[in-house]
Amino acid sequence: MDHDNPPSSNLGVENSTPAAEQSSAAPVLFSADPPLVLKTEPGVSQPKKTKRKPPPLPPSKCSCVRASGSKGKSKPSPAPTRRMPRRSSTRSSTHDDLEDVTDTSLPKPDLTAEDVVEVPPPTYLSRYVANRRLTAARDRNYHELKLPSSDPYSSQFFSELTMRRFQTISDRPFNEMGCLAADNPHGGDAYKILSDFGLLSTVTEVDSFVGAVIKEFYANLAEAETEGIDTLKVYVRGSMYEFSPSLINAMYQLPNESYPLNATQIQVLDNVDEIVTLLTDGWIRTWELRNKKEMGDTVAMLQKICCQNWMPTMNPSSMSAERSILLFMILKGHRFNFGKLVFDEICACSSVVANASSNVRLILPNLIDQLLHFQRIVPALSGDVTSAAPVKFKIEPKELLSSQTPLTLLSDICHLHDFTKLMMERLAGGDYLDIVYSEGEGDPEDEEDGDETESG
Repeated sequence: MDHDNPPSSNLGVENSTPAAEQSSAAPVLFSADPPLVLKTEPGVSQPKKTKRKPPPLPPSKCSCVRASGSKGKSKPSPAPTRRMPRRSSTRSSTHDDLEDVTDTSLPKPDLTAEDVVEVPPPTYLSRYVANRRLTAARDRNYHELKLPSSDPYSSQFFSELTMRRFQTISDRPFNEMGCLAADNPHGGDAYKILSDFGLLSTVTEVDSFVGAVIKEFYANLAEAETEGIDTLKVYVRGSMYEFSPSLINAMYQLPNESYPLNATQIQVLDNVDEIVTLLTDGWIRTWELRNKKEMGDTVAMLQKICCQNWMPTMNPSSMSAERSILLFMILKGHRFNFGKLVFDEICACSSVVANASSNVRLILPNLIDQLLHFQRIVPALSGDVTSAAPVKFKIEPKELLSSQTPLTLLSDICHLHDFTKLMMERLAGGDYLDIVYSEGEGDPEDEEDGDETESG
């Protein structure tokens, strides 16, 4: 026996035995790697080569930057995108809403800080947000208040009857509301009169609307639940919305004036001649001879507002008794409940539009849409279309003076100037159907500038 070369033990000590011979030997109890030592064991340090890298963590879903050293198979980082403006903020986004901003073929306008104008949101929207928070808190505490008393037919219609009613009115147009600008050159003192009376918000706080939502409202209004005197709950897309004069007044920040029950606020006066005398500045003193052409600019603007935003009609040229009395009350400062006025108008329209043979338009769509959003965000559907921005009020200049008005040269010159200016605006906007401009003739505004240059 060779004492210089003792036999190797199986305690993990390396020897020079070839790998082929070791494979047939007794199994090794420990691996050839250095033993792992806990970091908490005193006096022992862990070899550097035994440190193992922790497994790579999966990329976070919120991560915007992918590690450059990762070689795993992963989807390429998407191109940066920006969201295009939409006409309805509540509508769900789709792939078509994204525009690739990495396209180098698009022209890059040279914009400076002076070219960017920040348009603040309307101030009345902050009131809507505050009221929606109160409604949301009430819904959390009393969830049954936003639900109908019985199971609805679908998420859009309270019953099968309201669905058929919707099909009847689905093709009806709207009688849209307008807005009055403070710098309107044709309104006379209408802006100041409405501000002093307290009705300015009814002509300045006007927003767009979603047509399908308004038609669903009118369809379900026929089966609205009564909660109190002049307080209805209308089913709209899964929730019950309040429809009442008091809520309309709260939305416009108007007082809740008292009004007679089961009677109209517009009471016909004994002396109707006094009404027409005030509306025509004394040019007409007999009610039977009333004529809209005899109104001044201020009253004519109020008449136009009344026919669109208060008591809508498709015949604004006629001086009906109720609308004339309403204008008389505003000019005299006689108070009335605005919420009750439009509440009755919408209910009357709802009872008429159900008739398929009727040609009545759906009135006050802007007000209805805003009243719904004053309470909650109305769920949007894929087919919803938002209307255009409200049109500003303007009055057409009188083409001819009537026989009852005294004719003066100065008045004729003023009306001729106004009508000539209107003709130039129509000409520049291409409103005349009997005039066709070729591509070589240029824009009518250019011709107008050229004439002014030659005359100078």
